[in-house]
Amino acid sequence: MQKIGKFELGRLLGKGGQSAVYLAHDTLLQRDVALKLLRLRPDAQMQRDSLLREARTASRLQHPRIVPIYEAGEHQGQVYLVFEYVEGRTLDRLIRDEGAIDAPRAAAIMRQILDAIAHAHAAGVIHRDLKPSNILIDRDGQPRVMDFGIATPASRSAGAEDVYIGTPSYMAPEYIARRLVTPQYDVFSAGLMLYEMLTGARAVDAGNTFEAMHRIANAPLVFPPAVMAHIADGLHEIVLRAAAKDPALRFQTAEQMRDALAAYLNPATDAGAKTASDSAQSTLEFLLRRMKLKSDFPAMSSAIGAIQRMTRTDKGDVNQLSNVILKDVALTNKILRLVNSAYYPMRAGNGINTVSRAVVMMGLSAVSGVATSLLLFEHLKDKKQAGTLQEEFLGANLSAIIAAELGARLRMNDTELVYICAVFHNLGRLLAHYYFPEEADTIGRIVSNERCDEDAAARRVLGISYQDLGIGIARHWGFPDSIVNGMRRLPAGRVTAPKTADEKLRLLSAMAGELRGALEQPAAEGRAAALNGIAQRYGEVVPLGKESLTQVLEQSSKGLSDLATTLNVNLRKTRIGDSLLRAASPATAAPATSTASPVTADGESALAATTRLEMPPAGEPAATGATSEQQGLEILAAGIQDISQALIEDLNVNDLLRIIAETIFRAIGVRRVLICLRDGRSNRMGARFGYGERVDEVLPAFAFNLAGTDLFNLVLSRDADVLIHDAAADKVRRHLPAWYLQQVDAPTFIVFPVCVKGVPVAMIYADHERAGAITVSEKELALLRTLRNQAVMAIRQAR
Repeated sequence: MQKIGKFELGRLLGKGGQSAVYLAHDTLLQRDVALKLLRLRPDAQMQRDSLLREARTASRLQHPRIVPIYEAGEHQGQVYLVFEYVEGRTLDRLIRDEGAIDAPRAAAIMRQILDAIAHAHAAGVIHRDLKPSNILIDRDGQPRVMDFGIATPASRSAGAEDVYIGTPSYMAPEYIARRLVTPQYDVFSAGLMLYEMLTGARAVDAGNTFEAMHRIANAPLVFPPAVMAHIADGLHEIVLRAAAKDPALRFQTAEQMRDALAAYLNPATDAGAKTASDSAQSTLEFLLRRMKLKSDFPAMSSAIGAIQRMTRTDKGDVNQLSNVILKDVALTNKILRLVNSAYYPMRAGNGINTVSRAVVMMGLSAVSGVATSLLLFEHLKDKKQAGTLQEEFLGANLSAIIAAELGARLRMNDTELVYICAVFHNLGRLLAHYYFPEEADTIGRIVSNERCDEDAAARRVLGISYQDLGIGIARHWGFPDSIVNGMRRLPAGRVTAPKTADEKLRLLSAMAGELRGALEQPAAEGRAAALNGIAQRYGEVVPLGKESLTQVLEQSSKGLSDLATTLNVNLRKTRIGDSLLRAASPATAAPATSTASPVTADGESALAATTRLEMPPAGEPAATGATSEQQGLEILAAGIQDISQALIEDLNVNDLLRIIAETIFRAIGVRRVLICLRDGRSNRMGARFGYGERVDEVLPAFAFNLAGTDLFNLVLSRDADVLIHDAAADKVRRHLPAWYLQQVDAPTFIVFPVCVKGVPVAMIYADHERAGAITVSEKELALLRTLRNQAVMAIRQAR
């Protein structure tokens, strides 16, 4: 039997890349222990120091839920640590053996883990490697935290490490982005662990390290529907808050998360007990905090709130509302153009040339509703989700025009209120696409793939339905009850007669939304079937047959076209415009096309999302690129032609840069092409798009500060195109930054700076695995520079 000092080694309990843990027997004290033995070279001083640092850290932490260390020592050049031996299995093994853990048990386990982590934080220690395999579940079912091997002092500064240290699937987003390690790092990891316990699956299950890090930074958590059916809203909200991407939205301390779990496990039994409504309100407040982090939300909320206050109690006057609107010249002009448009349902006689007269002629409620909808359009149009948001805005207004047409045919006197209610019927979905774009995209995919209800999908991702999100924000902005009530969905089945005026507004808003959906059906048969279904569903209350409903849609389509002209929107280039065209002339309409992705007003922000480009389709040239100079010239020329057309068509900048990257990759025979973009906030240049070998590994690593003196900074500062034939040459290598030599270190590469008004905003980089393998003729160089200039044009258009 092997002995380490006074310890007799028994069976292997577990092992990692640097150490192994054995069951050992202390022959002096006659007890079993867990002995952690370093499995590295005797001269590996750094590794020995790390193990001893773990010993010192763990020895300071005395807590019943932390596995204590007994001693540390060295035997024949091998460093070892001795811990209490805990009979049981790891949480990771428990999940693999039993699957998902029921909600109360999972919450109880995590509460105890957080109690231990809070104790560590109080001692100035951040665990930073919380994961199920580092949690022991003893024979009594109690958790014990272990392995403080990479723990760090809470006082350590951001960016202090040159490499990433930890388990990628449990790293915090701020660590991936800025190497920032704070107590909230452990809170984030705890959130992912709680998700894993509840679902039986990792929150981030990726194919490789860099995919995991990318998903942590960008992909929202989505709960499976089977799990959602068995956990309370309050626990769902705790997970989402703990795993929030932005630390400002996360629990600020482990104690806060622990206390939230304690409240979930032990709800009050008196009148103050937390109800499902309380949980929904808590989720809404959490999402509202996220929305407020966007710089434009406070200003937009203030403006909308001011407008709504003028009409909330019928005590507002013309001057007050007019003054609020007139502070925004663009809003004023759009309101006047809109209320004078030919098909606008609330048009009041001949030309209206002042806001004051519009308020007098149309009423406070009507003008305030128009102003609010246009304010949303103004604030939301030039952002990352511009294409989607534009579709949502146009769709909302189409529903509103349909609702007003229905009201007119029913001889209602207050068609303006019907219009306003219908505009905001899907406010929650519109706001989600703007403020939570990743989550909204995920919700859309769930609906498409699983054919489930949109609100049910939203609850799985956001913790709240689109309907409740819209209603909550509308109340926050001070919308009148009639509009808030109009946002509520109608139950399935035949619609019964409304009993109040507000119920009638709600009914027509819902019907208008369903008619809009019918209009957007891709096939004529689908539209006809949808119209028949709507006519039957609402027939007892709205006695309009299929033919009358068709006329309503035709008239409403004209109204939307007029609205689009007023707002300078090219309706033909939108998905909803294509639907209207197909509905008007099904035999000759063009096939449906997806709209381009949005471009933001801030070019740099528009390009901020890291994207992995897929390899060219089968049959296209592979990573070796073109087989001849002539073929390369043809590929470059064809790419330039495509990009020129894309610039005319206002193609999304991200898509245009993809074309540029693919063109270079295919044309000049390189291993890899990267498009790097400048982040104005951090003043860093980082790879965002790429083709070629190991591109998903290189993308996160290829980033550097623009204040440096290395070769890349020199090239950018001089706006000079550079081809490095042999990067191993001393005169070149000494100017290459350390991160590049460690992560990329290509033998040959070419760089094209992309500068706007002398300021570097992007960089095109391509490399090859063999020195001197990149050869570019004068003709090819001229075309490559043309591609670079097209990138400049695209970024200028997006700024």
